[in-house]
Formats: sequence, structure tokens, C-alpha cells
Amino acid sequence: MNATEILAEISANDCRACIEGENILLSGPRLLPRAIVNQIREHKAELLKMLASSDAGTIPPLTPGERADIDEAIDERAAIQEYDGGLPRPEAERQARAAMRVYRYRLDYNPGQWLIIIAPGCDLNEATRCCRNRFGAERVVEVRRRGYTP
Repeated sequence: MNATEILAEISANDCRACIEGENILLSGPRLLPRAIVNQIREHKAELLKMLASSDAGTIPPLTPGERADIDEAIDERAAIQEYDGGLPRPEAERQARAAMRVYRYRLDYNPGQWLIIIAPGCDLNEATRCCRNRFGAERVVEVRRRGYTP
């Protein structure tokens, strides 16, 4: 199987592949069969090149302002866990960081622009549902997970 065939299999399983750093992120409503995942691992370098050559395969890096917003959300969540939950601050911060989920989304009026949604504890399906409820299902072009490392 070559990279083109692997991407076709990913798509046939209602999933998407995108690049984050040197990693391939997969998103979709269900897990891919193990055979496809093994093929992705085997052909990772070729897949990274193919995805990098396509705008659709890349997620833009976080801007300093977006990082500040995420850090603020983590700090707020940790403060709530500390004061309302009675956790020591280091444990509250650890749990807040572990629960942090960041997603990129695009809307139909500007499909080239990726926006960000901070959704602690949400999975991709919940984040997609949130965007569709907020903007209208017909306007949401795509939602992808965007990893966050402090």
C-alpha cells in the first residue's frame, strides 16, 4: 500500500489525517482498523510529505495570543479546582492541563482561516457539535484537534 492508497482508506473510514509537528493526527467518528494504523506507521515519512504539500493537511501553529488564552483557561480551571474542589494548587494545575483540549475550526465564509476553540474535557465530536450549534451546521467546514503543549 502506498501513501495515496492509505489516505484513501482513511477517508473511506470517514476519518481525516493532518500534520502536527512531526506527528500525524487522525480524527473521525471511530477508530481506524489496526491494519490501516500499521500502514500509517510504516509509511509515516511518505504520508508526512504528502500531507505537508497540501494546505488541507496542515494545522497552523498557535499564535502567542492563542497560547495566552489557553494558559488563562488552564489557570482559571485550576483556580476553581483549588478553591471549590479543595485541591492543592500543583494538583489542580496538573488536572487542568491534563483536561485541556484545543481544536481548530474553519467556517464557510473564510475557509482558509483556522480559528480556535478551547474545550476542556471535550472530544472531537463534542467540539464539532459545539461549533455547529454556535455557527450553524451548514457553516462549519471542518473541526480538527490541535494539540497543546505548554
